[in-house]
Amino acid sequence: MAHSPEDLARALADAAHAIVLTGAGISTESGVPDFRSAGGLWEKYDPMVVGSLDMFVRDPEQFWQFHRPRYDQVVAVEPNDAHRAVAELERRGVVKGLITQNIDGLHRRAGSDPIEIHGTLEEGRCLRCDTRVTRQELLARADAA
Repeated sequence: MAHSPEDLARALADAAHAIVLTGAGISTESGVPDFRSAGGLWEKYDPMVVGSLDMFVRDPEQFWQFHRPRYDQVVAVEPNDAHRAVAELERRGVVKGLITQNIDGLHRRAGSDPIEIHGTLEEGRCLRCDTRVTRQELLARADAA
């Protein structure tokens, strides 16, 4: 396990296939709030009430009242040095892949091509017909509704 930047550099240099796994912690420096940590949003809100697909289907207005400000917040922030460092390691071929649970799109905006296991805020998809729309179109439709 790497304990210093030098240890990490040595481990990456020795790796045949380095993969980076990220979660909320990488984006907090950019200003994206953490949902699960102490003081996170899930201490104040029940994720099954405001964050579930069931909630979206049952009460889309309440869903959007909670989530709409979070879209604006994520769009207003920029990738930080950690996002940019991972993208640079990918460009250099040191890192062979990036898997993130983050939906904020900051890795992609930094130049990475991540596997986003929870999806992304950058597009929406119709649950009935699978039509995909940009974030801008999704928000325009949600705001109009």
